[in-house]
Amino acid sequence: MGTFTVSYLAKKVFLNDPAHFIFVPALAWFSYCWNEAGIYKRSMMKGHSRMYADKLKSIPAHQDPWNW
Repeated sequence: MGTFTVSYLAKKVFLNDPAHFIFVPALAWFSYCWNEAGIYKRSMMKGHSRMYADKLKSIPAHQDPWNW
């Protein structure tokens, strides 16, 4: 059994049945919408995460949190 590659997929899917090219714009649109939704969710969560709030408060003032 060989290694699965993108070139193998392109040969099998698109060269054997060119009608599959119809799905390329739909996949691109879906990918774009998925990415924009993720960006929106991250922007809404900015500054509201409580996951490490207690650890951030325990760091002394004027200390670099990346080195703490």
